[in-house]
Amino acid sequence: MDVKEVLIDNAFRIGTAPAGKPRIAKIKLIKGLDRDEILRKKATLGKLQVFIEADLSPEEQGIKKKLIGTFYDFKTTDSGIKMRIKGRKLIIMKATKIISSYSYDEGNDQAVKD
Repeated sequence: MDVKEVLIDNAFRIGTAPAGKPRIAKIKLIKGLDRDEILRKKATLGKLQVFIEADLSPEEQGIKKKLIGTFYDFKTTDSGIKMRIKGRKLIIMKATKIISSYSYDEGNDQAVKD
């Protein structure tokens, strides 16, 4: 990943491991700049089964859950689609083409089509 001298404040495992999978680890960094660099360079890991995400507040977790729910509603009719979430926006793709996008509407507490 080519990240130099990252200062770690704390590291610990979360919950119990699902059968046949490793447990999730949470790493708390001292500097926000280190976090930003790691998040920027996570794509260099390629197809490894390593997932790096920023820690989300309970509100952000709820928004992401609603957006993912919207995606799975569509996935029942078309299994060839994939999703990408950027902030409060859901992008639905088929192959490499964007076929639809949704944004989170706070007033209605739901995802609405852009």
